Amino acid sequence: MLRKSFSISQPRDGFEQLYQRILAAMNEHAKTEVIVGIEPTGHYWLNLAYFLEERGIPLVMTNPMHVKRSKELDDNLPTKHDRKDALVIARLIKD
Repeated sequence: MLRKSFSISQPRDGFEQLYQRILAAMNEHAKTEVIVGIEPTGHYWLNLAYFLEERGIPLVMTNPMHVKRSKELDDNLPTKHDRKDALVIARLIKD
């Protein structure tokens, strides 16, 4: 994982900001490839998937239940926290 988790807004402006952050991280760490991992919820991920696909960035979806259970095993707490979820997602797509 090259960056800490952060929120983006759903409109195209937020996706453009995400894309620029991805490019900056790739440049800063001399990476030529990147994978974006998400926990799909409802229909909200679809627009992001299309946006990233147009730019040639692969998107990996993780099973929300797998994320929840993995997180609970890590800290033995059932609490939901997006930053903890991001760490679990990064670990799941890395493996």
